[in-house]
Amino acid sequence: MGDKETPLRVLALERMLEWYAEGVKEEPPGSNWGPAVRDILARAGIHVPAPWCAAAVYAAVDDVTQRYGLPNPLASIARKALVADYYQAAQEKGWIIDPYYVDYGDLVIFDFPENDRRWDHMGLVETPPGKGMSFRSVEGNTGDRLMIRERFIVPGRVVFARWDEGITVPFSRKED
Repeated sequence: MGDKETPLRVLALERMLEWYAEGVKEEPPGSNWGPAVRDILARAGIHVPAPWCAAAVYAAVDDVTQRYGLPNPLASIARKALVADYYQAAQEKGWIIDPYYVDYGDLVIFDFPENDRRWDHMGLVETPPGKGMSFRSVEGNTGDRLMIRERFIVPGRVVFARWDEGITVPFSRKED
C-alpha cells in the first residue's frame, strides 16, 4: 500500500463513525427498528426488525465499495446480518489476526458468555489495543443505538479479523 492510499477498512470505519455522529438509533428504543435501522437491515437483506450489529458493518462496507466502484469483500457472506457467518468467513478466508496486529477498521467479533449463542456481536475497531488489553469499537445494536464502546481482549471470547483483503482507495483530501 502506498502512502497515498486509504485501506477500505478505514473508509468503512469512517462511514460507521458518520452514522454515530448522526445519532443512528432504534425508534422506538429496544425495537431493532426505525428509519435508519430499517435501511441498515435492508442492505443486509433483512426487512423486519432484527439484531443489526452485523448488518451495520455490512452496510458501511457496502456504502464505501459502491461509492468507489470496488468489490465488497463481505459480499460472499451468506447471511449478512448473522455474526456467526462473519466468524466462519474469517476462519475460512484466513482473516483472523493476532490482537497485537489489530488496526483501525478491523472487524471485532464477540462471544458474550451470558447466552448460549457463539459469536453473537460485532463491530469495527475504532482504537486498536496496541500493546494493551483494551480497545474501542464502533458497534450497531448496542443498547438501542450505534455506539463507541471501550472493550477488553478476552481470549476465546474476542476475535479480530482483517477483512478488507488489501483493497485500498487513492487518498484524496475532503473539501469543506
